[in-house]
Formats: sequence, C-alpha cells, structure tokens
Amino acid sequence: MNKQVKIPYYQTERLLIENLKTEHASELFEPLSDPELYRLVDSVPLESVEKLTERFAFITNPDAPGESRIWLNWVSRCIETREPIGMIEGDVKGREAIIGYYTFTKHQKKGYAREGVRKIVQILSEEWSVTKITLEMDTRNRASAKLAESLGFKWVKTTSHACDLKGYQSHEFKYEYHVVS
Repeated sequence: MNKQVKIPYYQTERLLIENLKTEHASELFEPLSDPELYRLVDSVPLESVEKLTERFAFITNPDAPGESRIWLNWVSRCIETREPIGMIEGDVKGREAIIGYYTFTKHQKKGYAREGVRKIVQILSEEWSVTKITLEMDTRNRASAKLAESLGFKWVKTTSHACDLKGYQSHEFKYEYHVVS
C-alpha cells in the first residue's frame, strides 16, 4: 500500500469530512479537552495545544518509522456552519481496518456519528479495498453499540477485564463489518 496518503474532502448530507492536519490542533483543543469524551475510553485529554499538535503530527505522518499500517484521521464538520463535530480514525493494515470516533459532546445524539462512520466505512471499502472493519468499545457505551448495530456491524465477542479504565475493570465489545462485494 502506498504510504503517501492524500485524503480528499468527503461529504455526506450534513457533514464535510476532511483530512486531519496539525493545524487543526488549535481549533480542536477545546472540544477535545472535554473530560466527558474520555469517560469510557483509555485516554485522557492532552494538556495543551502544543501537545495536541505533537499528537496530530505523529498520527498524520504517513512515513512513521516501522509502521506496516496506515493511519487515517479525519475531522467531521457541519456543512452549514463549518463547526467541528468530531473526529474519525482508521487504522488500516492490509485489507482490515479498526475504526474509532469521537463526537464532541454538544453534538452527540444528533446522528452525526452514524452519518460519519457510514461514510468512512464506504471510503475504506471502496478506496482502500478493506474487507473487514472492526469497532471496539467499552460495554457501558450503549450508544456506540447501538450505532455499530445500526450500520450492520455484528457483535463477535466480549472481552472481560480488557483493561483498567480509570479505576474500573473495563469489559469490551468487539463488532465487525464484513464488506460484501
């Protein structure tokens, strides 16, 4: 797979999905600083725009040394206002991908995640020839489980005690989507 990744802009009915760049750090720092986004994930907000810029530089580098996978990262925006709605991430290795997403708190429960993830599934299958896409989430994240099922992802397993998550023993659902040709 060519590691020089040039992701164009994509559009859905309500979203503009654009390639993440380091320049997005200043705009995304505030919505990514919301502790509520990290309640059910093994991560914490970064403490400064500079640290977020460093993180974005790392995850958007197509020439990361030793990597046999491609990291794809997008910002989703409201077409109407251009306000950032969230982020979607794809980790592609061969014909398989793992995806994750954040919908910023004030935009949750409006269908944006479903719309964005649906588009990313299409992009991964059509443009990257991915045949299996995986989503993993804490079992308490009922909204993500419902989203996965609504998009045709199938539950494949539950991992007990997947990790220690902020003092709680996290259990995880694993969902898969198999692209039908």
